[in-house]
Amino acid sequence: MIRGFWQSRLAYWAVLALSGLIAVLIWVLDRSYPIFVPILASALMLAIGFLTARILGNLVSSHLNTRYLGLLHMELDPKAFLLAYGSVPGKLKPGSRNQVIASAYLADGYAAAGEFDRAMAVLSPCSFGTDKALKGLYYNNLSAYALGKGDLEAARAAMGVLEETIEETRFTNTSLSQNLEGSLRLYRSWVGSLTGGTVEGEWLRDLTREAPYKLRRLEAARVLAQDAAGREDWAAARTYWKFLSQEGGKTYYKSWADRQENQRTR
Repeated sequence: MIRGFWQSRLAYWAVLALSGLIAVLIWVLDRSYPIFVPILASALMLAIGFLTARILGNLVSSHLNTRYLGLLHMELDPKAFLLAYGSVPGKLKPGSRNQVIASAYLADGYAAAGEFDRAMAVLSPCSFGTDKALKGLYYNNLSAYALGKGDLEAARAAMGVLEETIEETRFTNTSLSQNLEGSLRLYRSWVGSLTGGTVEGEWLRDLTREAPYKLRRLEAARVLAQDAAGREDWAAARTYWKFLSQEGGKTYYKSWADRQENQRTR
């Protein structure tokens, strides 16, 4: 991720430049020694400098990546996140693992702002090969964005591949499989809320209270609100609209809930 941020690139090249300068000084100071002495000392200095530059660059990029993601997941401010993070994927090597992951982060920002078409366009499909985590990430996000815009056909297609990925990793990567299975369970209830099908109400209510990520809590509350409205249980629908309005920060969940409430009270 070093290439994604100017600060991490600056740290990387500054350390390399410093190590190069020290290597030159070694040649100057050790010129009275046999030739192999400055050669070995300079080579060692450059190797240390390269490793230090990579470590420092990665530390800086990791810190910035976490800080910017906090704008989305902690402060629930997708606009600020998109402004800060929008250029990052384009600076990374196309098709690299880091580029695919950064694109998924950026897509989450557009989805949280309610721009689902753009979120789907930003997702970076790649040749996943044996990397089931990237495959799961891609189809997990694609399922969520398709459901967000109400495209059930695209959602079901993505959910089908997501289910395949869960089965492929059930015994080889248990934690990944379980994580994706929780998402698929939510998406199935989401489909149910849009079609009058089955919705796991009790489990979703637990998610709104206990999910480790705020955006997942909001997703669960939106599904419960849609299900309640579909059943014309307006008291329950208003409870979840109020929750989304109060907890939704600057995400589309707040504006969506406010719009539902306003339409109901007209």
